[in-house]
Amino acid sequence: MIRKFVWNDKRNGVILVGGMCILLIILKGMFTVSGGERMYIQRDIPIASGREVLTDLDGDGEEDCVWVTDFWSDGDAFTQVVGRIGSETGAAVNYDGYYSSMIVTGDLSGNGHADVLLLNADIASNCGATGISVLHYENGGWKEYSKQLIHNSSISMEQPSDFDLENSRNNSEPYIGATIIEKDGKHLLRLISLLREEGEQTIRCVEASYQEDGWFVENVEIYENYYTDKLCRTLLKNNY
Repeated sequence: MIRKFVWNDKRNGVILVGGMCILLIILKGMFTVSGGERMYIQRDIPIASGREVLTDLDGDGEEDCVWVTDFWSDGDAFTQVVGRIGSETGAAVNYDGYYSSMIVTGDLSGNGHADVLLLNADIASNCGATGISVLHYENGGWKEYSKQLIHNSSISMEQPSDFDLENSRNNSEPYIGATIIEKDGKHLLRLISLLREEGEQTIRCVEASYQEDGWFVENVEIYENYYTDKLCRTLLKNNY
């Protein structure tokens, strides 16, 4: 039932007529935009990348720090990700068997906390396969999001099922890069895989949005001449 009301202020000659009352509460750094099957909350967390990044890991509006270090000794290698929350150095997490790592940060889940995309090359691979992990800081430690990709039935092109390194290494379409991009008012995960059966320069670019049970595929594109045309500079621009 819609109640109409009329307010007549004869002193100022103002008549207010309303069909329904909507209360808007605007919070600093927060707004919602429609994202198809879900609502996204976009916070004021910019995308950043490097070996060390200043960002808000716990959503308190203050600047924290996250960094990545590669260790190599006598043929053994591992990557370590560390977060510093305020003045306190938080927990570290290690990934074995990698080197030449970097991180990209952004708010992929839309909860006002920075997420961390970890990229590290696979030392056991001869095709440039890249390990891809998406982390967030929670309750004093690092948690890793699922690597499952959720199929989009409205896209006719072939879609990968995940971005797990073991699956990537053992098939003909290894992942060779990833980043975080901003599109349609939200942060998306962008994944680049090499289609080796199509040649050494044909790649698939997948863009996916965060879901609690995985990453919903929003878009798929195929590009040729990836290296010759230096497409990494545009498709992975937030990594440079």
